[in-house]
This record gives sequence, C-alpha cells and structure tokens, in this order.
Amino acid sequence: MTAPGWALITGATSGLGRALARRCALAGWDLVLVARRDAVLQELEREITRELVERCTSRRIRLVCLDLSVPSAVDVLERSLAEQGVDPEEINLLINNAGVGDYGPFQELSRERIEQTIALNVCVVTQAIHRFAPRMKRGSTVCTVASVASFTPGPLMAVYYASKAYALSLSESLREEYRSRGIRFVAVCPGPFQSGFHAAAGIGPAGRLPGADAVAARVMGAIRRGNAVVPVGAGAWVWSMAGPRLPRWAARRIMHLLQRRRS
Repeated sequence: MTAPGWALITGATSGLGRALARRCALAGWDLVLVARRDAVLQELEREITRELVERCTSRRIRLVCLDLSVPSAVDVLERSLAEQGVDPEEINLLINNAGVGDYGPFQELSRERIEQTIALNVCVVTQAIHRFAPRMKRGSTVCTVASVASFTPGPLMAVYYASKAYALSLSESLREEYRSRGIRFVAVCPGPFQSGFHAAAGIGPAGRLPGADAVAARVMGAIRRGNAVVPVGAGAWVWSMAGPRLPRWAARRIMHLLQRRRS
C-alpha cells in the first residue's frame, strides 16, 4: 500500500465509518469525510482533532455534507473536493462505507426506501469507483464495505442482500481489471456488529455483538494486507465458506428462518 495521502470515507459519521475515520487519522491519513449530517460531521472533526493534538500531530480534514442517495451526488462530491483543494489524484484510499438496508417482506417496503438502498449500496459505490479509481496512483486501495449478506440470498432483507452481493462481485471483478495498474480492491464482509444499522433497518436489538471499533481494526488490517475478500468475525468467516457451498434451496430456507427470528 502506498504511503498515506487522502483517505475518502463515505458514511463517516456513525458506526463503522466513524471508527474508520478515527483509525485512518491516527494511521497518518488526511481525511475527506462524507456524510449527510453537517453538525455530526463537525463534531467528528473536533473529536479527531483533539485526539491528534494529544498525540502532538495533525492531519488535514475536509468535510463534505452530502446526501449520497440523490442523483448526481458523486458530481457534487467531486466539485466539493475541488473547492476544498483536494486533488482526486492524491486520494490513495477510497472507502465505500455508506449504505442502508430494511427488514421486512419485499412487498411491504416503500418504493422510496428500495430506491434509496439501491442508490447508496449500488449506484454510489459504482459511480465513486468509476470517478476516482482511474486517477488513483499505483499502490492505492479501494475498500468496499460489503457484508456477510454478500454470500447468499436473504429473504426478508432481499434488496439489501442483493445489493451487497453486487458490491462484492464488483470489487472482485475490478481487482482483476486494475491489477496491472497496481490498485488493490478489497471487499470487507462483516457479520452483525453494534451500530445504528439494526434500528434503522427495523431489526431487533444488536445484543452482544462486537463494537464498531473492533470491526474497524479488522478492516484496517485488511486494507494493509490488501486481501481480495475479508470476512470479519468468526460467524462471517464460517458463513462465507459454508453458505455458497450449500444447495441454493437450503441457503434460501436457512436464511429465511434466521431472518424471521431476528424480528
């Protein structure tokens, strides 16, 4: 991996994105933090700055308050980078972390939420990579936060599971396309962990799950190593091996049973 430059992180203000922003700053990266809530972005900037001051160091931090689910969001993002003096060619790490998901029967989901899930989990990931990866230098990394959901169908979270399968397939495909250019594509596939995702998706309490910072530590390790696909957590690793080897009908029914128990 190339020496730290700019790290662009989407979905930076809560859960995994927030933990990754802190860890990237402490690892020497300058930050472009993208999220919807301006006040929370500014709070995160202050938090990271205080932590860096305590370590007698500093980093450049740029904030982009943006709803990535709206059309042309990546165009707006690129303009904001230019206005804030960030050269896309100096982005050495792109972390596609923004994403949403909903729990429930497909026919009960609103059209707006389905479109938002596809926009964030599929369209923005694709457009951000298409926009920035061609200008990244040899040794740079594109890290896409997929999910253990990437490995099998997921009844009662059908759109989310399908979107994460897409993210994993895209990352693996582009890893080969960009291999000769020396740009690494890493797909991290966490199992469930403590974040705001459960409440937002309408799933029951997260319970005794690993925290976002523990998952972020594993993600940073995956970025350093540059592995193609990295299940995060024992359950995710087991399911990444077992799920695709099950008969398709069995995987569907097992996941349907498990999802019904989560409500």
